[in-house]
Amino acid sequence: MDTKIFSAITILFTCLALCAKASAEEGTDDDLDDFVDSMFDSDGVLYSFDDARPYLPPEDWDIIDGSWSVRPDEAGNQVFIQGSSRSGYKTAILKDHTFISPESSVKFKSISGESNRAGGIIFGYSELTYYIVRVNPLESNVNVYAYDQPMMQRLLLHESPFGDSMDENDLLDGEWHELSIAVKSASSDESGQAQIVASIDGVSCLDFELSGYLPGGRMGLWVNYGAVTAFDDFFVCETSQE
Repeated sequence: MDTKIFSAITILFTCLALCAKASAEEGTDDDLDDFVDSMFDSDGVLYSFDDARPYLPPEDWDIIDGSWSVRPDEAGNQVFIQGSSRSGYKTAILKDHTFISPESSVKFKSISGESNRAGGIIFGYSELTYYIVRVNPLESNVNVYAYDQPMMQRLLLHESPFGDSMDENDLLDGEWHELSIAVKSASSDESGQAQIVASIDGVSCLDFELSGYLPGGRMGLWVNYGAVTAFDDFFVCETSQE
């Protein structure tokens, strides 16, 4: 089945399930209608990897570095795994789609890694540079990086410690967790601030303002050297500009 068609069906059934759940709980019909409308207005795409061929990279993705493939997990669900622990940054980028002010989320499971664990979401990807919001429970932080591709250099833009609301062991429990980010780009005249926010399992963990223009680009997934990480249900949409 075509990935875009499958994604649309997945989002539809998600909304129907939420409708059924809401009917058994307190709340108004107007609140539910507003939520469903926002789901469809987002024009987002959900990649669940269930329809991809196993033991191969998905056709909708460009593998820049690393050993990425779709594999069944212990529950029999197909997930996207970066399985190489060798040195170097592992990147997988969505084909075709570009985003200026994206909202994105992905479920992740840390499998192994001695110096690094988990991974992150790439945004603003181009041949020259890209940006990363990455979580590393071994360091108990969520960081924002810029990566200069021609120079092969990574620049730390912001470091956000977990704080009291989160513990590193929470993300090393062998369970699935969800990283969500939202990027609001500054105007193209290089004035103002670009804002980057992130949460893990619904708990806010990063709020960072970057001076100047933040260019749009493609979206993707990122894993640091030494880490093996599984991903699932990667969602991305373009937010409206004020």
